[in-house]
Amino acid sequence: MTDIYEFIEANIDTSIDPHEDPLKFYEELEDLIPAYVLHYDDIGEYEYQYITLMRIRSHIHSSQQMFQKQASQVLGSFDDQLEDMSKEEIEEVEQFAEDTARYTIGNTVLVIYSMAYELVDDLMTDLISEIYNDELDTGGLDELREQLGSFDGRRQILYRAGVIDKKSNKQIQDIRFIRDELVHNVEPRFDLGIIDDLHEIEDIIYALNSLYEAEHGNKAFQFVDES
Repeated sequence: MTDIYEFIEANIDTSIDPHEDPLKFYEELEDLIPAYVLHYDDIGEYEYQYITLMRIRSHIHSSQQMFQKQASQVLGSFDDQLEDMSKEEIEEVEQFAEDTARYTIGNTVLVIYSMAYELVDDLMTDLISEIYNDELDTGGLDELREQLGSFDGRRQILYRAGVIDKKSNKQIQDIRFIRDELVHNVEPRFDLGIIDDLHEIEDIIYALNSLYEAEHGNKAFQFVDES
């Protein structure tokens, strides 16, 4: 039976070099995923996790495009005035453009962190169930959640066990904190003030990639620069 990896390998445009143009490669890959979901019924959990990873990556890319477009539009509306503005006034306009762009992508960022949080929790639970498999009764996954505590409890166990590295551990903490702030408080959704540098959103990819590789033995994002 064909799985998602075989389907992609059979249908991806081989003229695209993923090392030279990873962005175009992943755009092509994302276009293939809906076709796979529509044509195959028996989709495994690891495939749904892979699809979720790709959707998160797509939302991140979309938010970057939306931000740049909105900020450019706001700045462009001041083009005929910039010449006569002082340095301080120009800085105020630039800040206004960034604030407006942040507001525009707030809901998308909420979706990104909500999806990432749920996926991280699923992957961590799967990994812990393997570590403690001998101590679990059949069908004891729900019991496992109670035995091993909270999201942070599972994160700490995996970090101490060496399953995730220091960088992933910090990013998983950030995913949980930012998701909680966005879900439970209105203001952060509007100004995204809890994220100083919006490029930090891309860090989600490293943590998800690390957990996915630990659970399934291969990276979802093979051609992402992780330096």
